[in-house]
Amino acid sequence: MEKMINSEIKIITQINNIIYYVDKGTNGLNERQNKAIKYVVEQGDITNSIYQELNSTTRETSKRDLKRLVDMGIFEIQKDKGNSSIKYNLKCE
Repeated sequence: MEKMINSEIKIITQINNIIYYVDKGTNGLNERQNKAIKYVVEQGDITNSIYQELNSTTRETSKRDLKRLVDMGIFEIQKDKGNSSIKYNLKCE
């Protein structure tokens, strides 16, 4: 039980740190990526299609931006079993 509580505290701390740097705009990410992080914090995950709608951007720009968020260790890829859609959520170590 204590281990689970410590894990939850760690996750909450990570999310709070991410939100802090997004709000300050000092994380080296562009405005689209910061908007996506806020969206994932509120909604739980994001897809390429939602990213495109949210930021009025192309599929290629969306793929590049989301890949950078994964490469930076902010998002992780969650493949949906049963279909080929890919969702991105916050990576919580």
